[in-house]
Amino acid sequence: MRPFTDVLGELGAGQTLEVLTKDLAEVVKAVIETGNQGEISFKLTVKSNGANGVIIADKIASKIPKHARAAAMFYGDDDGGLHRNDPHQPELPLRQVAGTSYDPETGEVH
Repeated sequence: MRPFTDVLGELGAGQTLEVLTKDLAEVVKAVIETGNQGEISFKLTVKSNGANGVIIADKIASKIPKHARAAAMFYGDDDGGLHRNDPHQPELPLRQVAGTSYDPETGEVH
């Protein structure tokens, strides 16, 4: 009986093994970078050609993990516009008071 790895090397004129090797390297790299799980699925379909021969087709699917994307907080206005500050809440009239200083070690305001 011929070893499976020999047959694998001939599938797709050798491209199947190249794609699996490349995909595995990409998945491993992404798993290390993200800490998330990756996956490679390899499927063979074997069909009769009517005589003693068979036709073997392969399918490769990779799930390469991605970094989590950062979310952003917005507030919606009555027209559907987005704002970083709540448009329904009035802003406090904050201002800097002249002649004062702050000591970060003690927390005192002078």
